[in-house]
Amino acid sequence: MAQRVRQRKTPEEIVEEIEAAEIEDDRPVEFIHSGSTVLNLAGSQRAKNGGWARGRIANIVGDGSSGKTLDALETANRFYRDMPGRKSDLFPTVRKVDITYNNVEGVMDFPVGKMYGKDFLKSVNWIRTATVEAFGRDVKRRADEMQEGDSHLYIIDSFDGLKSAKEVEQFKNEEDQEGYRLEKARYTSEFFRNIADYIEDRDMTIVIVSQTRTRIGVTFGKKKYRTGGEALNFWTHQVCWLSERKKLFRTIGGRRLDWGIRVVGKFERNKVSIPFREGEFLVIFNYGIDDLQTMLDFLYGPEEKRVTFDGKPFSSKRGLYEWAMKNDAVGGIISAVEEKWFTAEKKLEVERIPKY
Repeated sequence: MAQRVRQRKTPEEIVEEIEAAEIEDDRPVEFIHSGSTVLNLAGSQRAKNGGWARGRIANIVGDGSSGKTLDALETANRFYRDMPGRKSDLFPTVRKVDITYNNVEGVMDFPVGKMYGKDFLKSVNWIRTATVEAFGRDVKRRADEMQEGDSHLYIIDSFDGLKSAKEVEQFKNEEDQEGYRLEKARYTSEFFRNIADYIEDRDMTIVIVSQTRTRIGVTFGKKKYRTGGEALNFWTHQVCWLSERKKLFRTIGGRRLDWGIRVVGKFERNKVSIPFREGEFLVIFNYGIDDLQTMLDFLYGPEEKRVTFDGKPFSSKRGLYEWAMKNDAVGGIISAVEEKWFTAEKKLEVERIPKY
């Protein structure tokens, strides 16, 4: 069995760390980039170093074609690019990066090698488990095999596709499965209760992709839900619901051709930052999230128009986009996005008597 890579701190040690902190944001949590700087801010109140909580369980929920799988792939790509050699106060320096993509549905409609490079494609452990029990065993085994300095991202896409072993057996025997559908919920509850602390101590992050379902005949409350029961509601640290806001198209040769979508992600649950924040990002088919264009849309709105950045006028956002790429000015764009984001957040703060 692999060694635990870090020791749990006592409450007294945590208090001492907070008191000694010289920065305003003293949360004992680190993040993995989601692929979108704006979505990072919504999920963590951090831009470049924000996103999904590292060593925790995140849940991406959405309708069909809302960008769930693509955002999971974007996260995996950023993990692959950003994590090697990363130093941390919470985890050992990363010496080895592992990515497991549990493709339960058995399909991958994106040209992954073209989008993220053949090196990324070959580096991922592409697997498929049929049952929730096999998924649990696989996560536990990979966690046990980790050594100090290993960092592992485990994505399951989608959780809805998993069945219980008993359900599969009953289907083969053509027997009534109704009594066995609860087995998945029972196992899920037990699994997540045990794995939550287990993976955090081993620098393993789990991202669960879930498909929305619709409650028929509902007149009060939310009509959309996702499977997983109370276990996913309780043990996940971040739950982000994605929805398509708008299809993007161009007319070429008299034909209307869809080329992308605008997606909004809202954090319905967030144990590591402010909940209910949302961020919109641009998805381009067969490319992925266009993070720079997303940031420019956040700063100036989605319409094409004249803009000014850092005192420089541009005839269009596209002109600013090309200038930022050529002049290595993306960092300045990120800073401008942060300033606009936190200007709004600051206005929500209220003055109260300190609790100390």
